[in-house]
Parts: sequence; structure tokens; C-alpha cells
Amino acid sequence: MPRKVNRARSRTASSCAGTPRSHRGLLIAARVVGAKAAYIAIKASFKREVARLTHALDEMSDIVAGLPETIIEGPDEYLFGEEKALLSVIEGEGPFPREAHYPPYERGLFSTPSSPNPALVNNVETLAHVSTIVRYGAESFRELGTADTSGTVLFTLSGDIVRAGVYECKAGIPLCSLLYELGGGPRAGRKIKVVLSEVASAPIFPEQLDTPADFGSLVRAGSGLGSAGLIVIDDATSIPRVATGGHALPRRRVVRAVLRVQARARRRLGGDRSSVRKGSLADSKPGRLR
Repeated sequence: MPRKVNRARSRTASSCAGTPRSHRGLLIAARVVGAKAAYIAIKASFKREVARLTHALDEMSDIVAGLPETIIEGPDEYLFGEEKALLSVIEGEGPFPREAHYPPYERGLFSTPSSPNPALVNNVETLAHVSTIVRYGAESFRELGTADTSGTVLFTLSGDIVRAGVYECKAGIPLCSLLYELGGGPRAGRKIKVVLSEVASAPIFPEQLDTPADFGSLVRAGSGLGSAGLIVIDDATSIPRVATGGHALPRRRVVRAVLRVQARARRRLGGDRSSVRKGSLADSKPGRLR
């Protein structure tokens, strides 16, 4: 049974780069929930994106008259993207999440005991789909992608790959097509050793690259799609070096994945740990780094 909640008084978007399409989605969402203010949160280090976003909002100022919009330039911490931590940053605090049992639609921005001030929080990728769904209908969106994951997905490719970047593709595109046809594959003479999917999920190995890139398929493969950020590691890169911070990949985001790689290697070797643990991390050869 649907639960009645208080009307949202603010509309918040988490952004890496503002686009007119996502901004139209924000305005539609604000209108639907009756929001009195809108906030667009983006990392302060994204200087070019902040400038473009500011310019876009200035151009649309006449259209959004009556709805105050504020750009929030936040920290680089990964947790800044978590919805409750994002609200804390807007309120002038650090990027720390709140109690899990108080979602934003129950306790929102600048809340008080007498006024919970509920907020609606979405990623700009979600908002970017709103205007076309409103115009052409939900079925037009479901025609793209898979039964498990409808529509398109913004895939971020990084690491040891020729054409790193952000690609919008239909959900369910095979990983091999995404990495080789669009991303250009690994550097000349190299092979993909492992792909890290957001690092919070188990690694993806070369024999799994025929897996469709949607939520259900990657879960069944033992990994996950997450927010569709894929980090490619080739056979010239030392995974222990990655774990100890010697590679360009952020250390804290890869340690768990490296441990999973080692555990899977032990299983493949029938539990013989000696061949996996031979030498310390400090003794391992770093390989060629980018």
C-alpha cells in the first residue's frame, strides 16, 4: 500500500556535469513534488563543468523564474555522492551519511523537529531520462536495454584502455563490445587481466567479457554493475602495486577487489596458497604504469 509522505520542499541533484536534458528533468521533478528550491551538487574540482553548468543556468534563468536554484560545489570524497551525505554538504557539513532509517523524503534539508522539510534526491543520469519519458511514454524507454535494466546507461571506462571516457549505450551491451569496440581495448601488445566494476563488486575476468552489462547479468556473473564505472587493468600492471598505491588507481577503492582476485586465484589453484603468496607486496614487480 502506498505510504503518504509530506510534500517535498526541495529538489536535489547529484551531478558530475550538468546538461540541459538533465536540467529539464530536474524542473519537471520539482514541479511534480511542489519543490520550493532546487540544488545541483557537483565536485568543486570539476572547474570546467562547474563553469558550463553555471552558464547553462544563467541562460535558462527566465524559464525557471520562481524556483531558486543553487549550485553546490562539494568535496572530492567518494561519499559525496551518497544521498544523505550530499544533503549534509548542502547544509555546510562534511560528506557524512545520516541515520539509515531517516531517508531524505522523511528528513530532508535544514530539517527541524517541527518541520522535517523532506527532499527528493536523484542522480542527473536519472533526471536526464525524465523529459523523453514524459514526451514519448514509458514504453519508448523500455524498448531500449533489457528486461532487467531498461533504457540506456552512462558507462565510464578508465584505466589501461585506449579510449577512456563516458559512453551512453543501451543497457545489456556485452562487456567485450563496450571495452573493445567503443573503448578501443587495451594498449597495443597487451591483454586485459581484470576489469573492476566500481571496485565495490567482485572483479570481472577475461572469460566473462561476453556478459551483458546490466544489473542482473553481472550479479549472476558474481560481480555487479553499480554506477557503471569500469576500471580496466592489463597484463602489464601489477595488481599488488595497484593495492599499495603505486598505480594511478585510488588505493582504498581497489584493495577489496584485489583481495577478491587473490581469493579467486587460490580457488583456481586448488587451495595452494604458496604459489599465490610467493614474495611480499613490496617484492612484486610493478609492471609498466601509465
